[in-house]
Amino acid sequence: ALDWSTGGDAPWFAQTSVVRTADSCAAQSGMVSNQAASWIQTEVAGNGLISFIWKVSSEEGGDYLRFRINGAHRYQMSGEVDWQERQYEVAGVSTLRWEYVKDANTVAGDDSAWMTDLSFQPFTGRFVQATGELEFGRVETGGSAEKTIHVANRGDEPLTVSGISLPEHFSAAPSNFTLAAGETSAVTVAFAPLADGVFTGFCSVVSDAQNGGATIPVSGEGFTRTHRYVWTNSPAPAAPFTNWTTAAHAIQDALDACRRDDVVWVTNGVYDAGGAFGLGQTNRMVVSTGIVVRSMNGPAVTHIVGAADPSATHALGLGPAAVRGVL
Repeated sequence: ALDWSTGGDAPWFAQTSVVRTADSCAAQSGMVSNQAASWIQTEVAGNGLISFIWKVSSEEGGDYLRFRINGAHRYQMSGEVDWQERQYEVAGVSTLRWEYVKDANTVAGDDSAWMTDLSFQPFTGRFVQATGELEFGRVETGGSAEKTIHVANRGDEPLTVSGISLPEHFSAAPSNFTLAAGETSAVTVAFAPLADGVFTGFCSVVSDAQNGGATIPVSGEGFTRTHRYVWTNSPAPAAPFTNWTTAAHAIQDALDACRRDDVVWVTNGVYDAGGAFGLGQTNRMVVSTGIVVRSMNGPAVTHIVGAADPSATHALGLGPAAVRGVL
């Protein structure tokens, strides 16, 4: 059992009203006024991994829940933050302190902090740990992206990794290996979506470790990129303009058919027709965010031409009826 102490301007206390799971309890910060603080602390000895779950309801950017190890600030949060887990490695004798600290003014939310489920797992026996980040973002279907994680044996006995479990569209290599005491292995995780959609889950290391499994959240989005074509002399222009025979005659026509991530290919020609309104004026083409327009053979043979206002008195033809080139 751990020895606890609490203090500051008001002590923390045990309660069962604000809890993470039914029939459990959590420590809550003491009720303190502005420019005051409430803290709770304990001590662990040895090399290992601590974890705890906490939350706060406070003035965002003003009143903070903070965590310290041996007096060194490790993390803080404020505002409305629901239960979340934190993990830290410790060595030797470590004093763990949670503080709820208020600034000079303003009360918001419940004006309190909570902490529960502190655990300390010594690095003994077979102890597996996985570290790394597996947020892949957006990857085109049929393509792939890779990230590296590290699987370590933090214990003092050898352990065997017998598999790495992942959601559909994700894979890992190597997935079977042995780690000596203190050894770390790099594992490549790939995301290769075969369908559009958002895919989430966990990368779980399956092993004979005595501390249970090791997991890392994993996520990625698959999307389909459509290639569209523009050619002034295409024989049968027709949406969605996905081949040269049905290529659009005007660049804007192809752009209007686009979704995010689409690519518009423009071949040789003078493009002086069509357009769209934007920023108070007609433009020969308006390119939305996430759409790419590419010339097949370069600017020497691909020209986007605007138009002067026919009633303009300005030497450059500027006026409300002018057509700008590209927006």
